[in-house]
Amino acid sequence: MKSRVKRVYIPKIRAVVLVGIACILLILLAKIASVYRSLVTETGLSPVFIFKIFFSQGVNLSSSGGRTNILILGVGGENHAGGDLTDTMMLVSFAQDAGSTVLISLPRDIWSDMLKDKINSAYHYGEVKRAGGGMILSRVVAEDILGIMIHYSVVVDFAGFEKIIDTLGGLDVDVQQAFTDSLYPVSGKENDDCDGDPLLACRYQTVSFKKGRQHLEGERALVYVRSRYSPGASGSDFARNSRQQEIIAALKDRLLETKQLFSWTENRKLYAIAVKHIRTDLNISEIISLLKKLNQLRINNLRQLSVSEMFIPGERTVYGDKYVLVPKDSWARVYDYIYQQLNQ
Repeated sequence: MKSRVKRVYIPKIRAVVLVGIACILLILLAKIASVYRSLVTETGLSPVFIFKIFFSQGVNLSSSGGRTNILILGVGGENHAGGDLTDTMMLVSFAQDAGSTVLISLPRDIWSDMLKDKINSAYHYGEVKRAGGGMILSRVVAEDILGIMIHYSVVVDFAGFEKIIDTLGGLDVDVQQAFTDSLYPVSGKENDDCDGDPLLACRYQTVSFKKGRQHLEGERALVYVRSRYSPGASGSDFARNSRQQEIIAALKDRLLETKQLFSWTENRKLYAIAVKHIRTDLNISEIISLLKKLNQLRINNLRQLSVSEMFIPGERTVYGDKYVLVPKDSWARVYDYIYQQLNQ
C-alpha cells in the first residue's frame, strides 16, 4: 500500500516543484526585463550599450608610460560667484596593469607663465573662448605644471557634488585636524552690501570641524573641501587639497561598496545627477572601461600625494600684487618629483 502511494504522489510532488521553480524563473526574468526596459527608457542608452556595461571589457584607455591620467575639476557653477573658476584641480593617475593609483592636488594659486595668471583661471579663459574650451585649456595648463600628459578631463559643479554625496547617504570621513573658519562664504550673498557694513560681515559665516571620524552629508562635505581661511596650517591651500583627497577616497570607497554597485534605485539617481552636473571628454566606451578600472581600486594602493614642498610664495611685486605659488627650485625639479612619485 505504501509503495503504491509513493508511486502515485512522488511524481505529482516533483511536478509541483518543477512548476514552482519555473514560475520563480519566469518572475525573475520578467523583473530583469522590466529593469532592462526601464534602464533603456530612462537613460536613453541603447540595448547594445546596456549589454556592454555588464559583459564588455570596454576599450583600451589612452595612456603614457603605462599610466592613464585624468584631471578632475571642481567649479562653482550657477549661483556661485566666480562659478567658472576651478575651486579644485586634482589629477587621478592609475596604472594600466592594476598597480598603484595616485591622487595629486594642484593648489589653485600656482602661477602659470602660459596664462600669466593663477591656474584656477584656466577654465574661465577657455570657456570665454568657446563652450567646452575650459576643459581643454585646463588640461593643457595642468600638463605644463606637472610635466606629464593628461588624457581625460572631468568637470563637476558644487550642486552635483552635494547631490551625489546626499544620494549615497553621506560619507564617513576621518578629520585629521580640528579647525574653525570664520570667513566661509554665504551662498547668494557674494555681492551683498550688508546694509553698508564696511566689514561686509553678512557675506560670511563661521564653520568648524572637530577632529575625528564623522559622517558628512553633501552640504557639509562641500564646506569641508572648500574652507580655506582657518588660522594656522589648516587654512592653507595645501591643507584644503588634503581634505579634498580625503573626500575623493571616501567617495571611491562608498561607490564600490557591494550594496551600492547593485542598488538600481540609487544608481539611476546618480546617472541623472551626472547628466546634469558632470561634463567629460571621455566617450561612452571609455567610461565603461574607466568604471571597470575603478572597481579594481578595492585591491589597489591608493596614494594621496602633496606637492606643497615643491612650491613657495612668489614676490607680489613681480606678480601684480597677487598671492601666487612658484617652484621652490625650478620646473625641472617639479617634473622630476612628479615622475618619481608616479613610478615608484
